[in-house]
Parts: sequence; C-alpha cells; structure tokens
Amino acid sequence: MVVILENSKFKGYEYDGELKNNLPNGFGILYFKNKNIRYSGAWKNGKKNGEGSLYYKNGRVKIKGNWTDDLPNGSIIFYDIGGNKYEGEYIFGKMFAGTCYYSNNLVYVGEFKKNLKDGFGSLYYSNGNTMYEGFFKNDKFNGYGKLYLPNGDIYEDEFKDNRIVNKVISL
Repeated sequence: MVVILENSKFKGYEYDGELKNNLPNGFGILYFKNKNIRYSGAWKNGKKNGEGSLYYKNGRVKIKGNWTDDLPNGSIIFYDIGGNKYEGEYIFGKMFAGTCYYSNNLVYVGEFKKNLKDGFGSLYYSNGNTMYEGFFKNDKFNGYGKLYLPNGDIYEDEFKDNRIVNKVISL
C-alpha cells in the first residue's frame, strides 16, 4: 500500500512498505515527488538500515550497499554524477578503502580519508599500467612514491602536492 508520509523528514514523499509509528520500518520504497524511486531497501525507525539502494532523481543508482542509521556503512558501490564509480568500504558515510574507476579511465586502488585519496595507494592508466604508486594526502601525491611515465621513465622520490621534490629518475 502506497502512503504519503507526513512527518517532517519525508513530508510529501510517497512510501510503499512496512511502517511502524508512521515511519518506514522493514523493507520499503521511498519515491521522489516525480515518482522515481529515491530509496529501496531496509529501514529501521525511519532510517536506512541494512541492504538498500539510493537513487538520483533521474533514476540512476547513486549508492548501493549496506546502511547504518542513514549512512553508507560497510561494502558499498557509489556512482557519482560525473561518471566515476567507487567500490569498497565505507565507515559511517566516509570512504575508507577501495577502488575508484574514474570517467577519465584512470583507476585508483587504495585508502581514502574524508572521501579523498589519502594514505597508500596506486593509480593506474586504463591499459592497466601503473601511473603512480605511493602515498597520497588530500587527493594529491604526497610523501614517498614512484611516478611511472608513458615513455618508461620512473621518478622515485618524495612528492609534495603532486610535485616531485628532488627529481631523481630511476632507470
């Protein structure tokens, strides 16, 4: 049975599923006002909890995976509006570690902090060859790493904000 929810969090949204105290509880589907699905999955006391999928207004999947208290938590697949795809682990709404497939055909495998590349990781070209392997901070090469250029040159050095500190070339 589809109902129109009246509490402030969901006011005017349509919901088809189990309710408890007029809140989504159990399996259910929440719809945007344009009738496209907003969220489909498990609920507990009006919050996303358990397996479920969150959608953009255009109907594309945004986040698919496990939820805890309305936050992605655990194994997640996330698609951003720019065409990038992230598969990995979230800890209460923040990317922790995984693989990001970028729309420019680069692939990052490693750690994240505040949803940015941070910690140890590897960046690959679309052909699978390594572009950079080392440490990141705030989405940039920072710390010790190796930069592999398409011409075969390898820069192994300290990096600061994507710049090579000492410019040492390994042969």
